[in-house]
Amino acid sequence: MELTTVEGNGSVTFDRNTTASNRQDQGHADKQDGNRNKQSIKDAAYEFSQNTTAHGIPRAVAAESIPVRIIWLLICGLCWGVFLWQAATSVKNYFDYKVTYDISVEFRVLKFPAVTVCNINPLRQSKLGELGEEYRDQLGFLDFDYETDGNETSFDWNEDVADEHIDETWWDSEEEGDYDEYDPEFASEVNLTTIMSLLPDDVRESIGHNKTDLIQDCTFNGVKCSPHNFSLVLNPKYGNCYSFNVGANDTEIASSSRPGPSKGLQLTLFIEQDEYLQGFTESAGAVVLIHPHKIVPFPEEQGNEIPPGFSTSIGVRLSHIQRLGGKYGNCSEKSSGEELLYDGFDYSTEACRRTCFQREVMESCNCYDPTMPHDGDNLLACSEETDTNTCWSTISKQFNADQLGCTADCPQACSVDSYKETISMSLWPSEAYDFKLFSELSKRSRKINEQLDSLDESRRNLVRLKVYYQELNYESIREKPALDTVALLSNLGGLIGLYIGASVISVFEFLEFLVTIFFLATKKARKAGQISNMPT
Repeated sequence: MELTTVEGNGSVTFDRNTTASNRQDQGHADKQDGNRNKQSIKDAAYEFSQNTTAHGIPRAVAAESIPVRIIWLLICGLCWGVFLWQAATSVKNYFDYKVTYDISVEFRVLKFPAVTVCNINPLRQSKLGELGEEYRDQLGFLDFDYETDGNETSFDWNEDVADEHIDETWWDSEEEGDYDEYDPEFASEVNLTTIMSLLPDDVRESIGHNKTDLIQDCTFNGVKCSPHNFSLVLNPKYGNCYSFNVGANDTEIASSSRPGPSKGLQLTLFIEQDEYLQGFTESAGAVVLIHPHKIVPFPEEQGNEIPPGFSTSIGVRLSHIQRLGGKYGNCSEKSSGEELLYDGFDYSTEACRRTCFQREVMESCNCYDPTMPHDGDNLLACSEETDTNTCWSTISKQFNADQLGCTADCPQACSVDSYKETISMSLWPSEAYDFKLFSELSKRSRKINEQLDSLDESRRNLVRLKVYYQELNYESIREKPALDTVALLSNLGGLIGLYIGASVISVFEFLEFLVTIFFLATKKARKAGQISNMPT
């Protein structure tokens, strides 16, 4: 039935059925709004469990029997438990900042390593007189009056030793060694090292082996070089040492474009055995240290001794190590904010440790160790002040026992080159080559002309050294995070998909559910507060 009302030229028609339907729809909407306003946390949870895209939960809610529902709840609980356990493990591993190593073999033209050579003998016997009378008492273990005139008589091993000098029981003694007393020979070496370190640099250089005498022949990459290509390094144990290609103070660094002995460094060293300290220098030869550029060389700790009468070949292979540092490990390019005492050189662990020791000596003993650089003003050497010797000795023992914390304060460098060495030797010079060698070397030095008058003398005084790259392939070792951010997110995504069957959308659904629960709980608490505040 229709009802029409006419006003002027227009008309409006009302359909009673339509009006009733609209009223019914409006009522249904109002009912839904009322239900929404009356929605409980239980209803929100039920709605979420029915509509979530995460697998398993809808099956547990929609199950028609209690046993099936329990089984699905157990399955969901187990999967969620395993997921949370493995996710927590992944997050823990991420924040542990563990590292793995990426090892690769690369090829390029390589910078030739630095090479430092020293004569095993620290100073020349003929120069002892230049030390002055003030050192005779301190260096009583040295023979100041021995003359190197070449007419000395050798020890007769067939001569009988007097019975009063023989003690057959001392080695079989059951007494334990006293570890607080130094061996006399070791003490003599320490004393000589200390006294040499107290000498002015020019005096130390003059009494040691001169580089023009030590280095008799030099070639690099097939091209002649000379002693002028070597820089002086004063070493407390070996005296004058000489470094090739060290690169300190921004000097140019040579490179190698091809491997093999002929493309490396070849040296002929004259060690002057007639100048060795009588009764002190135990072995003859040279010490060679192959090390990275711009690093302080410490041949007394890291060098190799090579004998006279042999051609020693040292093939090296480069390994480059790059550490992450920071959160992933303790590495540094400098020593805990302190400058090293070795000017002109880059950071190295050993230089840092010695700096740490020296600073501890200066702070605790108010003196300095003369065998190391120092920056203390108005301080005397510990060996020159008898009342500080006990303190100095105590700090030294603590340092050797790693009780000063220097190892912890001096981590490895973040970027460092190391060289793996392969050493081989052959008898040198050969009988067929000795005359030619003598004819060439005798033109350069009167000492050579006088001393190398036979093959035996050549093998007694000459050292042949070859340092070269075995291959230009080098090993690159780089640290990388064992679990970075991308890998962590990938792991978590895989775990979610494997155990829960969810996705990123499911995460947002869960967040929406939490927000709904929060508002419902807040509204419920607000209503409860209003009811409690109503007057009775």
